[in-house]
Order: sequence, then structure tokens, then C-alpha cells
Amino acid sequence: LTSISLNLKWYSFEATRKIRCLESEVNEKIACGQASAEMFGSISYWHIPILAMTADSTQSSNEECIKCGMDDYVSKPFEEEKLYMAMARFFKSDT
Repeated sequence: LTSISLNLKWYSFEATRKIRCLESEVNEKIACGQASAEMFGSISYWHIPILAMTADSTQSSNEECIKCGMDDYVSKPFEEEKLYMAMARFFKSDT
């Protein structure tokens, strides 16, 4: 990997950690009554789906993505069905 791709990888991990930290703070405030769900778009539990897409298909890279808080991992080049299945987990059906 080049230094540029290593930096981008690090930034994506760091961004994910920061998002998870902010979610935790908001969820804690709502749970203990310091804030209402209405203050946060009427959502009582915050979790932003994060899907890693990378050319690095090693098991260690997958584990690293999950460890830092990403929800799933798709390696490139990806098959349409694998991407669809990974994305479908983030959406709930009303039926």
C-alpha cells in the first residue's frame, strides 16, 4: 500500500471512531433524560450505518474495519449481489 492509501485508511478508521463516540454521547443523553429524542430528530437510538469498501481483501483488514466500529465490509472489485446484501442490512422493511 502507498502512504496515501494508508493515510486514507487511517482517516476512515478515525472518522468511524469519532462517529461512534458522538452516537454514544447522544444515546447516553437520551437514555438518562438529559436530552429528548425530539432534540435529535425524534430518533431515540442513534446508529449511522458505515460500510467499508476497500481493495484490501485480507481478513485482518476486515477485522480492523469491524473493530473500529464499521458495520460491514465489501472488498473491491465487488459483486453487485454482495454489495446489495451488505446495504440491505441497513434498511428495515415496514412490512
